[in-house]
Amino acid sequence: MAAMPAPNHQQTVAALKHCDAIERELTVFLVNPDLGKADLRSEFIDGATRLVAEGIMTAAQAVQNLASIPQRPYDQKKWVEQQFLINKNTADAVLAHHQAAFAGQPAPEQTGPVPDHQTIMSGLISHYKGLKKKNA
Repeated sequence: MAAMPAPNHQQTVAALKHCDAIERELTVFLVNPDLGKADLRSEFIDGATRLVAEGIMTAAQAVQNLASIPQRPYDQKKWVEQQFLINKNTADAVLAHHQAAFAGQPAPEQTGPVPDHQTIMSGLISHYKGLKKKNA
């Protein structure tokens, strides 16, 4: 079986931008002394709102993510830690995949209009969903 092609430069940059924004929001919780002790649901909503405002996620994605947050403070702490690890591993994997395919090549110059973040991320997600189906 042939290896899945690496994400292109634009997809890689979008993925790293996406992961960086998620990491910034998760870090806000990780340094919050109330994490694991108090219900931070309103802070989670504020964080999701910032990500929607930045165009990092859609309102529907924010609602879906907010629905996955546990109610108990201790479980919220575990959820944040797990999301941070998943996000870090995702960024590392996308970068490693791109780097392995394009090592030593200069980044291509952008020509034409740049699609919005959501469009690029949708393409990247579709790109990797094909890999999941092949490995299932």
